[in-house]
Amino acid sequence: MIRTAVLLDHEHASFYSPDGTKPHDHIQVERQDHHTHKRTHDQHEQDKFFGQVADKLKDSKEVLVLGHHLPVTHFKNYLEKHRPAVAKVVVGYETVDRPTDAEVITAANTAFRKAERMKDLY
Repeated sequence: MIRTAVLLDHEHASFYSPDGTKPHDHIQVERQDHHTHKRTHDQHEQDKFFGQVADKLKDSKEVLVLGHHLPVTHFKNYLEKHRPAVAKVVVGYETVDRPTDAEVITAANTAFRKAERMKDLY
């Protein structure tokens, strides 16, 4: 079973396997340096970034999403609207502030064990 934890903000995403201690992949948004950003341009850039993150998660069977509240909420909304298949494998969304790699792995293992116990109940 492929399990992945993703730590994200609005410009970066790091992907972790629960059996490792380091991120195994990283995505960064490439923003254009314009002084006048329009909301539609920003939304397009965010959707493009979230699409790249979702693409990396498409083969996962369980996913934990971690990060600051706003980007995690925006990513959740993006998945539910544009990538429902990925949204279905997310076992949790957690708000965290600058966790270490070890803290991400611990949170992921805890969430995946909890999801497994819940499946056993049904």
